[in-house]
Amino acid sequence: MSKGNAYTKEVSPPLIEAGNVLVRVAYSCISAGTETSALLEGRK
Repeated sequence: MSKGNAYTKEVSPPLIEAGNVLVRVAYSCISAGTETSALLEGRK
């Protein structure tokens, strides 16, 4: 989100270094209301 606008962007997968793990997220606990409020805050 940037200045009250949401956007998507394709990026390369991160490089995994020794001692780190990559976790694939299947579900998110962030609600649509949370995301909408963040957008509205950016428009102020």
